[in-house]
This record gives sequence, C-alpha cells and structure tokens, in this order.
Amino acid sequence: MAIGTSTPELVIGLVSVFKGYDELLIGNVIGADILNVLFVIFKAAKSGRFSRWMGVPMLVIYILYTVVQYAVS
Repeated sequence: MAIGTSTPELVIGLVSVFKGYDELLIGNVIGADILNVLFVIFKAAKSGRFSRWMGVPMLVIYILYTVVQYAVS
C-alpha cells in the first residue's frame, strides 16, 4: 500500500522539478507526510494500539481508488 500512496507524490514532485516549481515539491512531500503520520496517530490514539481491522477501511479505499482509476483510463 505504501507504493500506491507514495507514487502520486513522487510523480508530482518530479514533474514540478522539471517544470521549475520547486516549492510544489517541498509542499507536496511535507504535506503528504504530515497527513499520513497524523492519520495513523489519530487512529492509534483512540484505542491505544493497532488492530488488524484498522487496515480494512484503508484497503477498501485503496481498492476503490484503483478501480476508479482503471475505469477512468
């Protein structure tokens, strides 16, 4: 799942560097990392630990995203 969530940031970062928008790369990487860390912390803070079921919504969202991207292209 990490590859699927990191690939869009990598592509946007590379395109922004080639087009001369270095600020977009920095903002995108920092923003994505902060959001990813905060989502994990908030989910774990509620129960005090991670359970297997916490990954199910993330997996479902990823599968839906993949299906939508395939249908659009």
